[in-house]
Amino acid sequence: MLIIGEVIFGKIFTNFALRLLAVVVGGIVYYIVIAIVLKLGLNANNLKLFSAIVVAFFLAIPYYDEQRKNSI
Repeated sequence: MLIIGEVIFGKIFTNFALRLLAVVVGGIVYYIVIAIVLKLGLNANNLKLFSAIVVAFFLAIPYYDEQRKNSI
């Protein structure tokens, strides 16, 4: 939740209260993704794998954003 919130809103929000709000919004996004996966009917092992993929995706966004800025 922390990673998702920081990646989505990290550069927008600068003070502590807004960053705390970003973590809450990140948690909401994370649980929405989990709800979608459960609606698809995946079992618990696949749910763990999918949540790891989602976290890895959000961890990779800042790296690729920096790479894109350096290539321009």
